[in-house]
Amino acid sequence: MLRVPSLLGCLIAGLLSWHVTLAQDLTPRAYVITPTGSNAVILTYANSEGSVTLPGGVPITDARSNVNVFAASYYRGLDFFGRSANLTITVPYGFGDFKGTVFDVPDEQRETRSDTGKEYPSCRKVG
Repeated sequence: MLRVPSLLGCLIAGLLSWHVTLAQDLTPRAYVITPTGSNAVILTYANSEGSVTLPGGVPITDARSNVNVFAASYYRGLDFFGRSANLTITVPYGFGDFKGTVFDVPDEQRETRSDTGKEYPSCRKVG
């Protein structure tokens, strides 16, 4: 009999917190034990190209993008109160081209948008 209210309570808590949950950043080998004092510099590149889906009320059709992101990361193995830990600091930089057709705009007034800039840096400690 005790199991039903606790199960129901967990279900209600899960449904109420559904709209505030956040995605996680899964990193392979984040919990691997590394020797204390280990260092690594990691360079990463990612490209995303394709069509963009916009809400129905936006007067833009045939939206396409080509986004490039470079990231530089620093990894350090640490001793955290006698336990293995690691620290990773990442600084990304991205640039991209965005194209689309806006309703009621003549062909000679159409233009392409390019954007460049720093992304949000991240810092993660595991241990």
